[in-house]
Amino acid sequence: MRHYGLHVSIPQKTGIYKETPLTAMAFFLASNQVWATPPAWSEREINRFCESLDSCPVLTSRQIVVHGCYLLNPAADREEVRDKTAIRFIDEIKLCDQLHIGRYVFHPGSTRGETQQGLDQTIQLVKLGLESGDFDRKYD
Repeated sequence: MRHYGLHVSIPQKTGIYKETPLTAMAFFLASNQVWATPPAWSEREINRFCESLDSCPVLTSRQIVVHGCYLLNPAADREEVRDKTAIRFIDEIKLCDQLHIGRYVFHPGSTRGETQQGLDQTIQLVKLGLESGDFDRKYD
C-alpha cells in the first residue's frame, strides 16, 4: 500500500502532528451536517495548521483531501438547495486555498428529475469553484 491514513476531525485547533506515521489524511473544514458556512479560521489557526504540516516529515499537502459538507447537493431540483450548496462549496474551496490544500472531494447529491440536468448542475458548480479558487498556486 502506497499511502494510508485516516478521515479525522477538524484539525483547526491542533494542526498536524509531526510525529504521525500517516501518509494520507482526509478531514472536514467545519461541521458536515449544517448549512452554515465554515466559521472563519483565524489567521493564527491557519498559520498553525500550515506550519505543522510543513514540519511533518511524512505528510504533505498532496496527501491531504478535504471532504466537502455532506449536505452539498448541486444536482438538487430545488433552487434553494443549489444556492446553499454553492455558497458552502465556494467558502470551502477558498479555505482550502488558504490552507494550501489542493484536493477536495464532495458528494454530487441526487435529483428526482432528469439525471443529465443534475449532472450539468454539478459540472456548473465545479466550474464556479475553479473560477473562484487560487489554482495558480503550486501545491507540492
